[in-house]
Parts: sequence; structure tokens; C-alpha cells
Amino acid sequence: MINKLSYSARRKILMIFTGIILSYVREYIQYKRYFWNSITHFIGSTIVHYIVMLLVGAISYGLIKSKINYFIEQGETSKEYETSMDEFLFKYCIVILVACVFIFFVAHYNAPFDLYDD
Repeated sequence: MINKLSYSARRKILMIFTGIILSYVREYIQYKRYFWNSITHFIGSTIVHYIVMLLVGAISYGLIKSKINYFIEQGETSKEYETSMDEFLFKYCIVILVACVFIFFVAHYNAPFDLYDD
């Protein structure tokens, strides 16, 4: 079934899933709990994280596209590195997901030593 979806639909599903994971990790780190107060709080938090991810991704894509000449030399090779907005947001969501998983595991890690030992 997932193979029948278009690339844009897959990206949107991935962004919604990333928004859920991002709001879940933030909920745990901020309030030290694994659940939201209500379904409306869950939906609102997910929508807010989805919108913020989309805005940050769009702004970073715009900055990269406007300054592409500074990072990649002119010529035939510059065409290889050009990506569409959909492709950029897909890669951006994967990076956010990996960062969320890493932060979640680090938040649960109990160090075998005390960093603030007097």
C-alpha cells in the first residue's frame, strides 16, 4: 500500500510522524511524562511541531538555494547537488527523526558516575 503513494504523500506522512515523535520527545524532556493531558493537547502539540518543522525546513531550504553559489562551485557539478523542496524536506525529516531518537535515548541514559560530585 505504501508503494502506491506518491513521493509527496510519503513526505507528508513522514512529516506528520516526525511531528508526533518530536512532540513526544519534547513532552518527556519538558514534563518527564510519557503522555499528554488530553487528545486535544496531543493534536495541538503535533500540529504546532509540524508547522514549526515545515517553516524551519522552508527557511533553511530558501537560505541554501539563495547561497548555493557560495557552497558549490559554478559549472557542471552544481547541477548534481540541486534538490527539490520535497526531496529536501524528506531528508530534513530523516535528520530530525534521528536527532529525536538520539535525544530520547540520551535523556534516559543514567551515567555511571556523578558529573557534579564535590
